[in-house]
Amino acid sequence: MTHGGLFDFDANARGKAAAHEGLWLHEPEVTVEQYERYLGSIIAEGERAGVKFTGLTWPGCGCDVCKRRYAELRAGGHSDPNPAVWTALLNLAKRGRFRSRTVPCFFGSSETDYGIHRKAVDGEHAVYDLMPNARDCFGIWENNPARVDPDYYACTRSTAARTAE
Repeated sequence: MTHGGLFDFDANARGKAAAHEGLWLHEPEVTVEQYERYLGSIIAEGERAGVKFTGLTWPGCGCDVCKRRYAELRAGGHSDPNPAVWTALLNLAKRGRFRSRTVPCFFGSSETDYGIHRKAVDGEHAVYDLMPNARDCFGIWENNPARVDPDYYACTRSTAARTAE
């Protein structure tokens, strides 16, 4: 997914005046079938290029239109993604459209709420929301050198411990 508007797969073009993808994933009136069709179209494009997707990262947006709509949704009690998103992803996983039976998603973001949150499950298939910000040592989207320590994942000692030696 992108940080832009919904893609019109029938016209093979960016939809005119389309809702931004991240915002659309929060809209309460969108159905499971609509999410399945759109996400399935993205998956199909990847398959044509030889890519089998593993999961989904929420494409947030900070444009004025999205900020206003997010505020409206929160005021109406809709601060999380539409639960139909999780069901659609689970259905796609059950049809073998993802690389594995479990689909990792990166929607929530917190520096303190760590963990893996199960959003949908059916037998051996499941959709999980992981916290991508929690002590991420790749620097996330901030591009802040203070946050970058890829050796953290390859070494049991932190950069601070190595530096202290």
